[in-house]
Amino acid sequence: MAYYTDNSKFDKITNPSAVWGNEYGPGDAVPASGIYRCIGCKKEITSNFGDKFPPQNHHQHPVQTGAVRWKMNVWTNTEGK
Repeated sequence: MAYYTDNSKFDKITNPSAVWGNEYGPGDAVPASGIYRCIGCKKEITSNFGDKFPPQNHHQHPVQTGAVRWKMNVWTNTEGK
């Protein structure tokens, strides 16, 4: 879970793009810069647009949590808009 100190300084997205609901696998291209959470173990990573998500061996899961899949948790506004 991402932590922050003052939520009044954050903008609410009124028309989120599909990137928010999609899941991404190891080695997939990062569609937007941000903080992504593994849906199996809740580990978070920061990733930049155009880079690749970490490989499968980045971290391991117990069998019951399933494969490593990343989902956007926080979009980072790297363009300052």
